[in-house]
Amino acid sequence: MQNYNGSYNRYGNYSGNHHRKKQGGCGCGCGCLGVIIAAVLVVLALSIIRLPEEIVPDLNIETVTGPDFTSIYNRLRNSLTDGIFDDHETKVSVPEETGKTTAPESAGESSTESRKKITETEATSSVESTEAPSEVYSNLNTSDLDGYYCYDLLNDNLKLVYREILEALTERTERKVSTLDTTELNTIYNYVVADHPEIFYSSSIHYTQEMINGVVTSIKVRGQYSMSAENASSYEAAMVPVVQSILVNVPGYADGTETSDYTKIKYIYDYIIENTEYVAGADENQNIISVLLNHRSVCNGYAKTFQYLSQQLGIPSVLVTGYAEGGLHAWNAVLMDGSWYQFDVTFGDSRFSSGKASSVINYAYFGLTDQQMNTNHSALGTIPVPACNDTSGNYFIKNDMYFDTADSRAVGELVSSVQSSGGNIVQFRTDSAATMSALMDSLFTNQKIYDYLDNVRSFNYTLIDSQNTMIIMF
Repeated sequence: MQNYNGSYNRYGNYSGNHHRKKQGGCGCGCGCLGVIIAAVLVVLALSIIRLPEEIVPDLNIETVTGPDFTSIYNRLRNSLTDGIFDDHETKVSVPEETGKTTAPESAGESSTESRKKITETEATSSVESTEAPSEVYSNLNTSDLDGYYCYDLLNDNLKLVYREILEALTERTERKVSTLDTTELNTIYNYVVADHPEIFYSSSIHYTQEMINGVVTSIKVRGQYSMSAENASSYEAAMVPVVQSILVNVPGYADGTETSDYTKIKYIYDYIIENTEYVAGADENQNIISVLLNHRSVCNGYAKTFQYLSQQLGIPSVLVTGYAEGGLHAWNAVLMDGSWYQFDVTFGDSRFSSGKASSVINYAYFGLTDQQMNTNHSALGTIPVPACNDTSGNYFIKNDMYFDTADSRAVGELVSSVQSSGGNIVQFRTDSAATMSALMDSLFTNQKIYDYLDNVRSFNYTLIDSQNTMIIMF
């Protein structure tokens, strides 16, 4: 595609400007005692083992795409993993009848070897030990969780584990869970994190396995926290009036007027972009505090806030984590008016270095199908992303700004209509790169755009080529 006196930004998008030409021109020695103890263990065939471990969310994004179109992503603060385990020592105890209890205090060679053996035993016995302890239960009301996307993916048994983890996190208590499978535990923990952006104060969960004869008999979990309960409560209290002030202005929320999900979603999409500045390293940038209270965040903050506000409106939304334009990123899938769509609010916060408008709400990533989003986004697969195939809720289709032919007159009339209504920014999307190229040749190279602009001698534009979307500012 032809360049127009501009430079490509980090998205691989082209930014340029155009002026009317004048006419003509992006981590033992224990001896016999040890033998005796080992023999006792064999005779009694009983050993109780507790393995403490830790699971963290699969994605913690420190720095990702900024909205200033000037640099590539920085890598995230912590390494990405399916489960990160603490180097806690293995605690082995024998029955009281023996009168001996051992608890190695160091992480020396013998304890390391012991740990390896225990890990192997766990791996071979856990499959046959999936029946949970009968005394485990949850006090959470199941109806309160209906509508949460990840929760609804689970069967009844796994929903119980979900509720137990959620209860342990929110009540800051250790409790047993109804699974003996650590892989299952890790998966469901990530489901809880993906569903609940309001749990901004927890960084991971710690779990302890109890084993008898090398067989896991129970698992207990407790949350790990990034702040005290007092601080968390203070933040929660501070956010209440902020959230209320946002929701009361959502069309149809306060007066109960029937309003489409599209209208509600667009309002919070616009609100977040208009009231948040993308700042790498901003305080609390991995959670909703950064956006709702500090108004400075990165993609995890943007996406979690978008999800949280959607949920407050009764609209199911899920956090999607993965890569975008080669960097780690977070975005959303939302159930809007009966169909699932993908959204990237961070990419919607656009900054331009020239022209009359320095900040633009970019709708190129509003209401996309999987195919459209996957052109430059790739989900990690930590959770299954709902299928997004409907195009009717796309911003441009909804607003008659989608063109499947190179009809420069239709685009020109759109430009004229926007100017007549007092606007100075036009956005549109095409079905293909070829259609966009043809329109740019006609409107820009051949300057036909000036036939539809009144008293305008120059304009600026940005082409978001991965989405075949154009933004023109005049």
